[in-house]
Amino acid sequence: PVAVHAQGSGIAVFANSNPDFSTFTSTNGSSWNRRRTPLKTVIQTVRHASNLFFALPQGRPGMYVSDDGLAWDFRNELDANSATVDVIDGDGMWVSLRTDPGFPFPPSGAAATSTDAIHWTNRFLMDPLPTFLVYGNGTIVAGGESTASFNQGQVFTSKDGINWMRRSYSPNTFKAMAFGNGIFAGVLGASEIRSSTDGITWSSRLTQDGTLSVIVQVIAF
Repeated sequence: PVAVHAQGSGIAVFANSNPDFSTFTSTNGSSWNRRRTPLKTVIQTVRHASNLFFALPQGRPGMYVSDDGLAWDFRNELDANSATVDVIDGDGMWVSLRTDPGFPFPPSGAAATSTDAIHWTNRFLMDPLPTFLVYGNGTIVAGGESTASFNQGQVFTSKDGINWMRRSYSPNTFKAMAFGNGIFAGVLGASEIRSSTDGITWSSRLTQDGTLSVIVQVIAF
């Protein structure tokens, strides 16, 4: 079954989780080629950022990197025990979220940056660690976890991937977020849709209370 996918550089890459951890590539979305890869682990996320594909193993350290979706290199320079949760292009550098395995679930961790996708530097400790990164309008937004001690959904924002600000919101948590047409859009809790132009101030959308009659898991542009 197909698990995750990403698209960029004129190529779409899908990774399946069973039985042989293959990847599939396509240049038109209709004809797909199966690729045997060294990704001998369950892949939780595939991202395309600044002309590179990143395949992130689920709960395991390191990442697989490819420029064409065919040949993959395993990289684990930062910490042999740190799993990468997400990676984006933060306008001139790669930004990632990396777990600290020394803490119980939900894990703490850090935002890290790199200029070559090989050597990474931890920049800002986050507890608990968010689960996704989104970039737009010159701002990086990290979200997707809640602070147990305060029971509040939270978002971190940064202009450079190095300096971060913690933003707290409602008792709910952003489950998913996307950026497009100059607007951040996020799913808060089970079905509330909120939007923002700066990743800091959010407004409810769609209905008077901003909620839908169905549970929303994913949002994309």
